Amino acid sequence: MPYKLLIVEDNTDTLLGLKTYFERKGFSVDIVDNGKDAYAMIQDNSYSLVITDINMPFMDGLNFLSKIRSIDEELPVIVITAFSNLDNMIISFDLGAVDFVEKPFDPDELLKRVNNILNNLNSL
Repeated sequence: MPYKLLIVEDNTDTLLGLKTYFERKGFSVDIVDNGKDAYAMIQDNSYSLVITDINMPFMDGLNFLSKIRSIDEELPVIVITAFSNLDNMIISFDLGAVDFVEKPFDPDELLKRVNNILNNLNSL
């Protein structure tokens, strides 16, 4: 059974590109373009890992991450952002993110990070 990812990103090109990339690598992928709808999806589905942008409409990625933690303290979340700064990084990790990736990024590098996180979870 493939790992199931939720990718939350308001840039359509990035969102669809990541969906296609991870599906070609054997993942099951759900996508959504804002934190509000993503939170509803988290409540109705089981995911292996979430990749979320920070700056999005309706609910930003940091608020979304905080809401995830209110219902699931263990779900791994990778934060991606084009607006990287130390404050966002610290807040992301304080809220329980397992990784923080600055855009632009190489999809192969993101895949390595995702695989490392999932492999570490399975070895526990």
